[in-house]
Amino acid sequence: MAELTGKGIDAHGLVLDTTDAQAVRAAMRNADHIAGGLTALLYNAAFVRQQDLFSMSDAEVDSDLAVNVAGGVYAIRAAVEFFGTRGGTVLVTGGGLGVTPHYSYASLGMGKAALRNLVQGLVPQLTERNRG
Repeated sequence: MAELTGKGIDAHGLVLDTTDAQAVRAAMRNADHIAGGLTALLYNAAFVRQQDLFSMSDAEVDSDLAVNVAGGVYAIRAAVEFFGTRGGTVLVTGGGLGVTPHYSYASLGMGKAALRNLVQGLVPQLTERNRG
């Protein structure tokens, strides 16, 4: 961030636990205030675990999906709420694992596929909402 501010770019960082819906909403509220009106979200959080599904514990599956899927859901819902009637842009990173899975990245592939499905499903609803 220092590199951006050194170039005269107004940049701010917010650190939060994306698995905590209340923390995500609070961060969005803070970002909305800092920006003078939030207009974009980039969800790039992911837990990258190189491990097959059968060697993962139940707790590892739960924690990975909490970051890789639930965190994205919380962020998208919070951002859209703050976009309000001005509209905004939601960007979610994907990757090949969401389309072409590999057993050694089981939880990451599941998460990217789920977010891809979610975002594609939201396009018509958010497009209609922005027209209204």
